[in-house]
Parts: sequence; structure tokens; C-alpha cells
Amino acid sequence: MFQWCKKMVLVGFVIENKGEVFNYINRFNKVFKTVRASPFSKKPLFDSYANKIKLFNDRVVFMYSGNITAFSFIMYILRYALAILLMVSLVFSVTGFAPGINIIVQILLTAGIFILVTYYFTYSKYGFWRGHLRTFRKKKFDLKKNNKKLLSSQELMDCFLWDKKPLFKSEMVV
Repeated sequence: MFQWCKKMVLVGFVIENKGEVFNYINRFNKVFKTVRASPFSKKPLFDSYANKIKLFNDRVVFMYSGNITAFSFIMYILRYALAILLMVSLVFSVTGFAPGINIIVQILLTAGIFILVTYYFTYSKYGFWRGHLRTFRKKKFDLKKNNKKLLSSQELMDCFLWDKKPLFKSEMVV
């Protein structure tokens, strides 16, 4: 229905192949295939979800991708609302009309921008990495001591298309 507001997510990381790496990846897939967009609805967060694993002798590369439309439509509306609030705020500032209402409009504008920035960070690959570093440290999976690195799009292409092993930060030559 809302094909124009889908957001594609593509995240990949490399992790050292020791400990409970595959248990973590299986648990991650199990959770994200069935995760709901809201606790009050049955709509899944990902409209489509796919994952790939590439196994090297000493490391595992895990990539997942999917389309999210759950919050994209709301953020689409929020962008237009912010544009309207910005125009109203500018008109009120220039004309000097209703300074009390102008302060309320500016507070709403600031809150809307904060929500939009938080949304973009949360659904970026860096937001994913920041959110899941905590689960890597849990004793259940024992991944705290493993080397791990978030991969760029180029490194993912090199790995899955050209069979090139991604390097950890400690292995890179400066």
C-alpha cells in the first residue's frame, strides 16, 4: 500500500568464530523475523527479511536486510508537519504576531526535529551496532572477547561477491 515510504535496511558485521557465534545469529534471526512494529499490533516490523552468512576459517560474516514500512509513513507525515511548523514559526517571528504561540510552535518544532534525528539514527547501521553491542557482551553468548566490526557496503560486496575476507581494525595496515 505505502510502497513509496519503505525504508531498506542493510547491515553486516564480521565476528571472530569462537564462542556461541552461531547461537547468537540464530537467536537474532528468530527474533527479527517475528518482531512486531508495535506491542499493540500484529504488523511485523520487517515487510521482508533476509539474511546471509559467509563462513571463513577464523571469522563469520553476517548480513541481514529488510524493508521497514512500520514507522516510515509516520515519519513521512512528521517531515511535512515540521516544514509547516517552520513556515508558521518564520511568519510569526517576522510579523511579531502572538509571541506566546510562537514559543509553543518553536518547542513543537524542536521536539519534532529531535524525534526525526532519533529515528534516523536508530534505523541506521550505527544505531543497530550501538544497540547490539550490549548483547554481544552478555555471558549467555560469551562474545565479549571476540573481535567484531561493523562492515561498510563496499566490504559486504567484496565479501559476498568476490569472496574477499573482511579485516578487523587490528589487522588493517595504515
